[in-house]
Amino acid sequence: MLGLDRRGWRRGDTEDGGRITRMEKDLPGGQLAVIDLHPGFVVGMVAAHADQTIAAVRVSPPGAGRWDTRNTVPPARLDPVIASELLRDLTGIAA
Repeated sequence: MLGLDRRGWRRGDTEDGGRITRMEKDLPGGQLAVIDLHPGFVVGMVAAHADQTIAAVRVSPPGAGRWDTRNTVPPARLDPVIASELLRDLTGIAA
């Protein structure tokens, strides 16, 4: 998961207990791709939870709050190039 930074992803905000439970990537046109992780990483102890589960993947439209899970872009409305790049990133971490 942490290798996604080489593909333009960044760690989400640090939550209570120093946990990071999401990865985010800015997309063209102001969209934001979000991967929700479980159990997430603990800052300073990223190896403590080496196995991660992808709980959800979504794309938020421009202007939507990053925590808004109801306001998302349907996969069929994504630009084909953006969709392909997101799938490449996701399959790369699953390998």
